[in-house]
Amino acid sequence: MKFFVKLLALLIPNKNLRHRLRQWKGFETKTDKLQKDVEHIKTMLMHMSYPGDCPAATGILRGVQLELLNKLKYYTDMMDRYQIPYWLDFGTLLGAVRHKGFIPWDEDVDIAIRREDRDKLLQMAKENDITCEMINGENALVRFVVMQLPGYSLHIDIFGYQSVKGQTEQEASMIDRDMFKFNQKQPAFNQTYQKKILAYLEQKEKEGHGDRTIYVRGAESYITGCRHMIIREDILFPLGKISFEGLEFKVPGKYIEYLTDIYGDFMLWPSFFRTASTVPKMDSETRRIFANYMQ
Repeated sequence: MKFFVKLLALLIPNKNLRHRLRQWKGFETKTDKLQKDVEHIKTMLMHMSYPGDCPAATGILRGVQLELLNKLKYYTDMMDRYQIPYWLDFGTLLGAVRHKGFIPWDEDVDIAIRREDRDKLLQMAKENDITCEMINGENALVRFVVMQLPGYSLHIDIFGYQSVKGQTEQEASMIDRDMFKFNQKQPAFNQTYQKKILAYLEQKEKEGHGDRTIYVRGAESYITGCRHMIIREDILFPLGKISFEGLEFKVPGKYIEYLTDIYGDFMLWPSFFRTASTVPKMDSETRRIFANYMQ
């Protein structure tokens, strides 16, 4: 019966009728039913609590988070000594505000700097034997490798924000729209493409007619899930501080507006649940090595 219903659905020219036919209960698959159950659970959770009520991670994932925390403190203290302004970014900043620490299902750390401080950061890494990876080329995203295990690495991503001075509100909005278009071409994001983006931002600064300074994300690596690709200087600076897992770290001065620009209402449950993607894939040997290291 379902075979004939599927065939009929393909032959119907009207899209609305095809959609209604697929919604018919007799045509519902196990995947459809499971998806409905998931949506129902999410709806109940939204009415019962909010994400900040979630308990902290446990087991190997919590061990990963605590090791990242130790290195985050070590690196950021060093950045202070080298006079490199930094701030918690993306999920790490969200965790600090909403959970007072790591998001329970998170397994990495995101911080940010001004791109003009990038050379100082690399010099710091070189002088202190910090293992670095460059994502998308030599002039792109910097990643500090905390620990390398078979098939798995702990890392801290350091995003560089490009300043663009002398912009009007309208010019800033146009840059925001254009950066969305640039970041939609993720498969093409390489050194050549990055140079085009930086050249575009340099040209926009030369052509600016205002007095506003903005900072642009996505100039050195593909970024998805952001509502806006620019941030006003007055939202970012002067930097403030916030408690993260009981330790103080720097954050954007107006971090509520900053997070809202990225996620919208960030105190609600996310539209999709992104569980730890790498930790569950650790093989038994990698888990044993990491557990011994943590002891």
